[in-house]
Amino acid sequence: MAIIDIHAHYGAWPFPSKGEELERLLRFLDKYGVEKCVLSSSRAIAHDFVRGNAELAEVLGRDPRLFGYVTLNPNYIELCEREMAQYLRGETKFVGAKLHHSYTGVSPDSPETREVLARLRRYDVPVLVHTYSASDVRQVAKLAAEFRQTKFILAHMGARDWREAIRLARVHTNLFLDPCCSVPDADKISEAVRALPHRVVFGSDMTLLHPAYTLGMVMDADLSDAEREAVLYRNALRLFRFPK
Repeated sequence: MAIIDIHAHYGAWPFPSKGEELERLLRFLDKYGVEKCVLSSSRAIAHDFVRGNAELAEVLGRDPRLFGYVTLNPNYIELCEREMAQYLRGETKFVGAKLHHSYTGVSPDSPETREVLARLRRYDVPVLVHTYSASDVRQVAKLAAEFRQTKFILAHMGARDWREAIRLARVHTNLFLDPCCSVPDADKISEAVRALPHRVVFGSDMTLLHPAYTLGMVMDADLSDAEREAVLYRNALRLFRFPK
């Protein structure tokens, strides 16, 4: 079964970790049959989003399976607009944008984030947003209500508050669920798929998590083969408009 991994990382983190080398990441793709992998730069998330995006742009050309998120920091709105124009315009392997407020310190429910999203709207790409609590999920749901044409992916699906993510994604049809995180609660995947069969996508969170961790949640969930294929492949194929 082919897999599209919509949540992975490239590069070293500012703490001890393994797997930051590209060769190791590519071995994971080979081992688990990942056909496409959408990466964000660890440097762009945690330190310097301009330099990190540039490093990622160079890496994406090394393997046809690799695609990217342009990471944006709402503390620097004009720089964000420049990054969007550089990486999301024309022929590009960047297929989405990423916001991670735990590092930028800028809440999703802020004027700065709204300004970035307003400028991003013209590019019509999915936005992956870090959500690790019910509060995070609710803030992104507010954005989904305001930016109805933008598709938001709830990265980590609210972690332990995943039921709130499911509840709000039922309300807002432009919210998608990415269940990767270290919370393997029983029935999390199956409940999400029962509620939103076309809006649950697979992300591994590598290199922070081993890809087998989240993949195991999906493979062990009480799903039909068709439902499992939708989570691992078909839903992301439609969301990112990848060619079949």
